[in-house]
Amino acid sequence: MTLCNASRATARRLRLTAVPAAALALLVLTGAAPALAEDEEFAPGYSACLEKAVSTMEIQQCTNNAYAYWKTTLDKNFALALRQCEQAEDPDACRQKLHKAQQLWTQYKTAMSEAIAELEGGSLGRLLASDFAASETKKQARLLMPDSDD
Repeated sequence: MTLCNASRATARRLRLTAVPAAALALLVLTGAAPALAEDEEFAPGYSACLEKAVSTMEIQQCTNNAYAYWKTTLDKNFALALRQCEQAEDPDACRQKLHKAQQLWTQYKTAMSEAIAELEGGSLGRLLASDFAASETKKQARLLMPDSDD
C-alpha cells in the first residue's frame, strides 16, 4: 500500500531541510500526511523540529511532539464540548452521544494507525502511523473546537 495522496503536503511540511535524504525520499514517495494550507504549520514548533532533525528517530520525535500537542488540545476541546451539552434539550443524551462518538473515533484512529504501521513496516511504517495519528487528532481537536464567539 502506498499513501501517496499527500506527498506534496509532506514535502511542504518537511521543507526539504536537514532531513536525511533517504528518509525524506521515503516520506515523499509514500505521502505521510494530509494536505495542509501552504503556510500552516502542522503544530507549534513542528517545522523548527524538522529543520533540526537528522535521523528518522528525530523526525519521529517531532511527530510525537505534534501528536502530544494535538492530544492535549483535543482533551480540552472535548471537555468544553461536554460542558456545551448542558445547553442541549437532553444533556445526558448529548454527553452519551459525545462519549460514544469519541470512543468510536479513538478505535478508528488506533486501528488505522496499526494497519498503516503493519502495511508499510519498519521505521517508516511507525513514522507514517504516528503521522496519521497526529493528523487525525488535529482534525478531531479542530472539529470539537468551540466557536470563537462563545
